[in-house]
Amino acid sequence: MKPDLRRLSGTVIFLATAGLWTAGCSNAFELPDREPAIAGEIVAVGEPSPAPGSSILITVHVKETPTSGDPCGIIFRVTPDTNIGVRPVGGPPYPVGLERLRVGAFLSAWDRGGVAESCPAQAEALAIELEDAGAGP
Repeated sequence: MKPDLRRLSGTVIFLATAGLWTAGCSNAFELPDREPAIAGEIVAVGEPSPAPGSSILITVHVKETPTSGDPCGIIFRVTPDTNIGVRPVGGPPYPVGLERLRVGAFLSAWDRGGVAESCPAQAEALAIELEDAGAGP
């Protein structure tokens, strides 16, 4: 019995197209290969910058636990280049949107290019990893 080449070629085209589509829709959530600048709780979420041409979407003020001895924390500028995601216990990490950055959320945050020393300190957010609150993507 000869294989039906028309059916076989259609299957190959479908698989190739599906592979390209999934490659363009990656659910990858990558973290820097270093320790975060801070791990703590969001205590305030700010509005986008009104400055013309600003790429700041929002700001998040993060403070460590009360026993850490740092009363100031860090205010992170969140931009379109900030990688935001959740790494659930026992599951693969996945990206999430700005709506998950709420007061009371616990997270680890990495800076892009250093932290300006002030009280509170200030930095641009490179990556934000939220603690899993038990909710899916």
